[in-house]
Amino acid sequence: MGLHLYSGDNRELGHRAVTVPPRSRVQINRVLRALGADDCRDCRLEFVNEDGGRGVVVHGSVIDNRSGDAVYLPPMLIEY
Repeated sequence: MGLHLYSGDNRELGHRAVTVPPRSRVQINRVLRALGADDCRDCRLEFVNEDGGRGVVVHGSVIDNRSGDAVYLPPMLIEY
């Protein structure tokens, strides 16, 4: 899988390859920082199946600073 971070004006801010073995989970903490962008407004993450392998389920969460609860971020399919 390729993980790509883009700014609001579509500039690529960072990318990284992520290996997801079959029947497993991969968690990336502080993903913006891992891709070189500590503070990013209007950014988007794209997960790209670059090797043509089987499908992968992707989701995200953000911690609410007041409650400490995780807020679910559902995936969105982008077709080109």
